[in-house]
Amino acid sequence: SKTTRISYHLLRALDTLRESKQIIIFQSGKNMDVYVLDKDTYHAKAMENCLDTTTYKTFIHFPLEELL
Repeated sequence: SKTTRISYHLLRALDTLRESKQIIIFQSGKNMDVYVLDKDTYHAKAMENCLDTTTYKTFIHFPLEELL
């Protein structure tokens, strides 16, 4: 495997991003791309996706017992 060296300053910057309570870092998509978003944008996008009725169906009653 190929080893990549990362500078001390880059490692510190990555640690600072990871520790931040204001952003979310996640992987998504076919290529598992890494995204960095502020929490408000992340939550707005998530709600936008959840409300997309062309992709998702809203259940009034979820048949949990029937599925089990």
